[in-house]
Amino acid sequence: MNQIIEFFNKAKMFFIATVDENNHPRVRPFGGLLEYEGKLYFNTNYTKKIYTQLMSNPKVELCAFSEGKWMRVEAHAIREINPEIKDSMLESQPNVAKMYKGKEDIFEIFGMEKVTAVLHSFGKEELIYKD
Repeated sequence: MNQIIEFFNKAKMFFIATVDENNHPRVRPFGGLLEYEGKLYFNTNYTKKIYTQLMSNPKVELCAFSEGKWMRVEAHAIREINPEIKDSMLESQPNVAKMYKGKEDIFEIFGMEKVTAVLHSFGKEELIYKD
């Protein structure tokens, strides 16, 4: 799990792919990934299409690129309501805090289950994590 967080923190930005209501892929940039008690989390807000997409279809893939390598993390995203996890995300991710301080009412956290993380470089693949 640490290797995933370290890689995504180095990359600073990553991309999340979901599927919309018409079964089309949708990809967008994100900037905050949290490890809390051995589980990965990302955030969004309930006014965005990604929220609706994840509530309809929890399959998600994250991808980050850094230093000539990229990591893909495949998972099921499950909405989390624990306020301690939300607070931890805001404390550990300054850019997320800038976006959502004062807007905590729309702030949402998704935990990732059934996680598979693979590190890629040209011609190589390395399984990093699988639960």
